[in-house]
Amino acid sequence: ISQTRKDGYLQSNGEYIFFMDCDDFLPKDALKILYDAATSTGADVTIGDFACVVDSYGLIRLNVSNSQHEAAGKLIPKEDVLKVCYGPLINTINDSVKMIVWGRLYKNNLIKLAIGKSDKDPFNPLKYLEDWWFNLLLMPYINSLYLTDDIVYTYRYGGVATTNAFNKDGDSVY
Repeated sequence: ISQTRKDGYLQSNGEYIFFMDCDDFLPKDALKILYDAATSTGADVTIGDFACVVDSYGLIRLNVSNSQHEAAGKLIPKEDVLKVCYGPLINTINDSVKMIVWGRLYKNNLIKLAIGKSDKDPFNPLKYLEDWWFNLLLMPYINSLYLTDDIVYTYRYGGVATTNAFNKDGDSVY
């Protein structure tokens, strides 16, 4: 996935970048919601909420993390970005703001800045850590972040690109 994202990014020339896994899907107007939030607030990264679908059991579970987060609907300045993204502990699948790349809109120049100032590749292909690595390398260059509680992404557990397995109750088994 990392190499595919990198190939796509290197060919991009837009103001914003949105990453999407091949087995997931977007609700209607998802990109418009993120774009409108990004342009109206000037945020470097705009993060939407998401729904989860567990194919093998036909379950749909809404993620309510952003709507429960005290920073939802507010522009988060640089000095608070780390606190909002990581909180007191490293995020897991159940935490409020996850270390993922999908469901967010990044300013293209933010990624270019991080690539230019880092001796490490933000598209590092470390399996299971690729999204964490990418976001960690961008973190020092994010001047502002915006969380919206609008559902802008549907993550499919059990799809071809997923690294998670779930039981019939929709709980992660690893």
